[in-house]
Amino acid sequence: MTEKEAITLVGMLFAAYPKFEAPKATIKLYQQFLQDLDFNLARAAVTKHIAVSQYFPTIAELRDAALSLTNKTPSASDAWCEVMEQISKIGSYGAPKFSHPAIKKAVNAIGWTNLCWSEEIGVERAHFLKIYEVYRKREVENAKILPLFKKLGLKMPEMPALPEETVS
Repeated sequence: MTEKEAITLVGMLFAAYPKFEAPKATIKLYQQFLQDLDFNLARAAVTKHIAVSQYFPTIAELRDAALSLTNKTPSASDAWCEVMEQISKIGSYGAPKFSHPAIKKAVNAIGWTNLCWSEEIGVERAHFLKIYEVYRKREVENAKILPLFKKLGLKMPEMPALPEETVS
C-alpha cells in the first residue's frame, strides 16, 4: 500500500478509538509496519478489529488479523486427514501429494513408509500433530514477517532445521 493509504488506516484507528493517545513516533511506526500489506486486506483487518475489540490494536494484532483473512494453512486435524487419505489411496510405494508444504515436511520428518506400515497409528498421529504444528507455526510466522523484512531491507534469521526424511 502507499504511504497515504497507511495514513488513512491509522486515521481510521484513531477515529474508532478517540481516547487512545500516541506519540508521533508510534503513529509513524504503525504506518511503516503496515505499509507492506495489501491495502484492502489491511483495511479489512482494521475493520474487523474495530468491530470486535474495544481496545486499540497492536501492530502484531493487525498483522495477525490480515494474515487470518488469507491463511490457507490446514489445521492439524485436516492435515492428518490428508495423510490418512494418501495412505489409503497411494500406499507405501506411491508418491503422496499434499495440499501444503508443512504437511509434506511433517510426513518427511516421520517417514512415509513408517506412517504407512505403522502398527500403532495413534502414536504416529500424535507425533505427526506435534511436528506439523511446528512447521505450520513457522509457515504462519514467515507469512507474517517475510514481506515486512523485505520492505525494511532486513535479512531473515536462520531457523534451525528439523530432521527430514525424503518422501520417495
